[in-house]
Amino acid sequence: DDQLDRAGLDVKLGKPAFSEDVAKGHVLGTDPAAGSRVLDHGTVTLTISLGKERYAVPKVARMTVDQAQDALLERHLTYGRSFLRYDDSAPKGMVLGSNPAAGRREPPGFQVDLVVSRGPRPINVRDWTGKNADRAVRVMRAQGLQVDTSRRQFSDSVPEGHVIAQ
Repeated sequence: DDQLDRAGLDVKLGKPAFSEDVAKGHVLGTDPAAGSRVLDHGTVTLTISLGKERYAVPKVARMTVDQAQDALLERHLTYGRSFLRYDDSAPKGMVLGSNPAAGRREPPGFQVDLVVSRGPRPINVRDWTGKNADRAVRVMRAQGLQVDTSRRQFSDSVPEGHVIAQ
């Protein structure tokens, strides 16, 4: 700026621009370009670097996949892939988080993957037919299941206190 003043040129600031190579606050370019001839009292427009263009990954947890994709686009980021994970507290389809994590600053167009709930992990219920009913109830309750033992029947083939059907 001082050199241009000493050379008898007027200085004008143009619209700043992002740069991967020129540090924030430094001159990114001039118009006319370096090495060009300019008349006395001519104007040189400086473009100042904004530094590297980066956008923070938004917090997408507790959003739907569509909402998370929209939030990424608003930040100039793109949706990569969804990785499904069982989660006992989040309903199926709810976003649990992202990779990279929220707050991380990335260049425009960077792909962000979503971690999405598959819902609660399925419980494998074994067949208790013909087995001890008290033990079956204990095991199933330990798995977090509700067990209804109110229906009782007589059977000629299954001993008393064992499961006839489930």
